[in-house]
Amino acid sequence: DGFEKLSAQGLFKDVVGAIDGVLIHLHSVSSTDSPQPVKFFTRKGSLAWNVQAVVDAHRRFIYYSIRCPGSVHDAVAFSHTQLYYQLETAGIAGNYHFIGNAAYGGMVSIATPFTWMGNMKE
Repeated sequence: DGFEKLSAQGLFKDVVGAIDGVLIHLHSVSSTDSPQPVKFFTRKGSLAWNVQAVVDAHRRFIYYSIRCPGSVHDAVAFSHTQLYYQLETAGIAGNYHFIGNAAYGGMVSIATPFTWMGNMKE
């Protein structure tokens, strides 16, 4: 109901949350913190955790997972979450689903952006 009200023409009907990854930057990582501190370096060279999070239509966090270092792509980080496991094994009740960017494609329970496939007149 919340996402549907926010969207044009009720486009986001039955959406229960928006999922995305965010990098939480760190000042340092030592070998006592992790056996492989180099994995915390992002592609831009900063240290971070890759946090997977879901928010509701009011921008309130309803789920988060902090399991992967910053070098890990969102798709891989998501595959290490309890939410991923739940969606893969049991799905989500009813016609409800999440929305996410292209990193979350391939799951029935997560609607992702349309991918341009060439000439639309064909």
